[in-house]
Parts: sequence; structure tokens; C-alpha cells
Amino acid sequence: MNPFIDIRLNHDLPVYQQLCLHIKRKILRGECTNYQELPSRREVAAQLSINPNTVQKAYRTMEEEGYLKTIANVKSVIIVNDALIEKIRRELVDQMLHDFVIQCLETGIDRETLIAMLNEHWHS
Repeated sequence: MNPFIDIRLNHDLPVYQQLCLHIKRKILRGECTNYQELPSRREVAAQLSINPNTVQKAYRTMEEEGYLKTIANVKSVIIVNDALIEKIRRELVDQMLHDFVIQCLETGIDRETLIAMLNEHWHS
């Protein structure tokens, strides 16, 4: 199954980062499995009408981050293990928290009130 089939690209992030983020989210949801083969860079580029170099950059980034492995320049497979899942989870939550805190600071809310509100929502 092609994990890029349902991606919707936007202008918020560079396309290669969106491809990486898409795979990370699929790994967290259990929609990508260990050693699942990804389509070729050219296939993804054609499917999404983007430059193959953009897909190459995404695949290289995923390899550097440890959740993609290219075997003999022939096929690329997803690597999934518990440590990697936890790393991705923390990375994504950290980014969400960073954005959330910036937005909260812009409202002028104090930390104690924010924590109280967060606790209310966490337990509801």
C-alpha cells in the first residue's frame, strides 16, 4: 500500500518536510509497518506532481532520522521499533507544545491558569 496516497500538501511547510511528517504520523497510528516498502521516488513525485528531487530530499531526511532504510539503491523500507516510535511521539508533541505555548503567551494568560485549564481538559 502506498502511504502517500492520502497526503494533502499545503503551503505551511516545505513539501519534503510534509512528506516526512506524513510518514511519522502514519508510524504513530500503526498504519506503516516495519520493513514496509515505500514507492520509488519517481512514483511519489509523479503521484503528487512534485519534483523528484523533493522526494529524494524527504527520503534522505527520513534515512538520516532513522526511520527509513534504502536497500542497495533499489527499494526503501520503513523502519519501526519502540524506541523510534517514542522518539517520533516526543518530537511531534514537543513541536505542538512549542506552538501552543507561543499562542498562549500571546493571549497573556498566566502559567498557573493555563495549567489549571489544561488539567480540566485532560480529565474531561
